[in-house]
Amino acid sequence: MTKFTGNAPTRVRNGMSLIEVMVALTLLVMLVASNTLLTMKFSERQQAVSLGAYRTAALSMLVGKYMAMPYDSLALRTGCTTVAASATTPFGYTRCVTVTAVTSTNSTVRIILTPVKLTRVDTVLFNRSKASTSSPLG
Repeated sequence: MTKFTGNAPTRVRNGMSLIEVMVALTLLVMLVASNTLLTMKFSERQQAVSLGAYRTAALSMLVGKYMAMPYDSLALRTGCTTVAASATTPFGYTRCVTVTAVTSTNSTVRIILTPVKLTRVDTVLFNRSKASTSSPLG
């Protein structure tokens, strides 16, 4: 529709053109794609953080186990063991335990935890001593 005002004819537009709709949709797709990329990066980071929490929990459990174990049975529990992922253990790992006698009543325990997934290897080193047989109260 052409409308004459003054000297030059002007065109009155009713609605949007197909090009404008296509440009708007293209911008919307670009925004959604960038949001998807950010969401994927966030979920990967959250998986790494949760794996670190599981690794810390497994190390805490192992340290507690070896601290509560009788001193004379520490040497019997050395070696490497692989634990598969299950419902109670959310990630698989291999643990290697070595016990080094420093003196006849003191030993150093080293626990190395290697997760199946490619993350860092954690090592815990602590000392254990044999309980005293004499009473401190005399």
